[in-house]
Amino acid sequence: MELDPRDLARSNSVIQQTLSSSDFPRLEAALPAGRVPIVLCLKFSLDENDRVRIEGTAEFTPAIECHRCLRVVPTRVSQGLNICIVRSGKEADEVMEFADPVIHADRMMDIQALVEDDLLLGLPRLAAPHGVECSSPRSTESGVRPDRQPDALSTVLDLKEQMGLK
Repeated sequence: MELDPRDLARSNSVIQQTLSSSDFPRLEAALPAGRVPIVLCLKFSLDENDRVRIEGTAEFTPAIECHRCLRVVPTRVSQGLNICIVRSGKEADEVMEFADPVIHADRMMDIQALVEDDLLLGLPRLAAPHGVECSSPRSTESGVRPDRQPDALSTVLDLKEQMGLK
């Protein structure tokens, strides 16, 4: 989707569109199964320093493999986009506190690739939301009750302590 973001920002354009995950090749390769619709809403504007701002959301429900039970689980992803297009590294430093800077000097820009980057960053590492238990039973090979198994960090800290490392 090659567009001129400055023209869109001057007219305060809004893009509301439903695309397919197949429109995003890198995202499609990262998903284990099937195509899913992606609802996209982007608002273009100019800030007080005449920089292009792109704000919006991308929402979709991909099937993501649970790293614990290895089942494919539908997982809702809502990725916010807050982008400021700048022309230099100095400008990027100025906007970094309130937006994701993108250095771009050309007129035309592949907005779809920009959105795809944020979608990839928004994919959860774990399929189950925080605090929701997977239906897969935990291993009891260690002889420790499943609800009493130490986490990986505790194990590493215990080993460091036993070795006299701090």
